[in-house]
Amino acid sequence: MLLEKPVALTVADAKVVAEAAAKSSGSLMVAHVVRFFLGYQKLREVSESGELGKLLSVHARRFSPKPTWATWLGDESQSGGMLVDFSIHDFDQLNMYLGKPIEVFAAQTSPTGPAEITVKYKGGGVGQVQSFMNAAEGVPFTSTIDLLGTAGIAHYEFSAISATEESSSGNNAGVNSWHVFSSKGNTVEQIATDDPYGRQVKYFFDQASSGGKYDLSPTPAAITALQVSLAAKASLKAGGPVSIA
Repeated sequence: MLLEKPVALTVADAKVVAEAAAKSSGSLMVAHVVRFFLGYQKLREVSESGELGKLLSVHARRFSPKPTWATWLGDESQSGGMLVDFSIHDFDQLNMYLGKPIEVFAAQTSPTGPAEITVKYKGGGVGQVQSFMNAAEGVPFTSTIDLLGTAGIAHYEFSAISATEESSSGNNAGVNSWHVFSSKGNTVEQIATDDPYGRQVKYFFDQASSGGKYDLSPTPAAITALQVSLAAKASLKAGGPVSIA
């Protein structure tokens, strides 16, 4: 089963899903599609190569105009809200780079305003996420991530083109580039074409036919990302930091 993220809206339900999948004759992969964007994959390769040294901090941003294509997104009982449905992509990335999250602090000016979230990690790293799903009309969907290590930095940015620009230019190309600056040199690269959704589906079927081991998008990671999302929601409600066991 290819299950759209989040794996569930509560950690308890997520664990039930994982346990049921483990007992079944089939297999489960949670669709965290950001893991399949070429730019995100490239930064992961650079980090794993050791070129950036020990990672100290990861910053991620994700902006979108108010979604109009599905009314259920505005219903937290169905979507979990911005922090669970939208920000979870970036929490998943932070966890992948920095390890075990131990504390989350979130701040938001209003229920529809941008959220700023800081996540502390057991290994000493700190991650920050900025999320906004109510950007002004004309602002394209945008996501960025920055890695700061002891030996270098890396940056990736994706920005879809706005509907106005698309109609005037005749294409839907936006910003899609990554760069690395380290002691080994500088690399800047544009990504001409990318199909992360297609790549995700192909990976799922390829792995399903050969044993169902989904190392690029493991279920335990999806559950941890959900834990951070829910801790961020709890932090907003409490007005202070929330620990993750």
